[in-house]
Amino acid sequence: MADQSDGVSFAAVWKVVQVCVIPLLGILYANQQSTIKELDNKVYQLQKESVTEAKLQAMEQRMITYTDVRLNDLSGKMEIIIKYLEMQRGMNTSK
Repeated sequence: MADQSDGVSFAAVWKVVQVCVIPLLGILYANQQSTIKELDNKVYQLQKESVTEAKLQAMEQRMITYTDVRLNDLSGKMEIIIKYLEMQRGMNTSK
């Protein structure tokens, strides 16, 4: 009788597994696949909007151009200041 009791118990457990656990695992698997698909879409969007080499080179060129303009402007101002100081020095030595 003990063997038959164990058999009935196993059958009951197997029935619970079939009815509850297997569908639950299917739902969890579907949810996991959905989450992976969402993450794949996010990665795709990030890669699509990512910075390309051409964009980086264009930005670098704009920065170089901006820096050159500012340095030329500064160079012109420094020349004016140097001439002004030379004029001031010339006036001070002539006194």
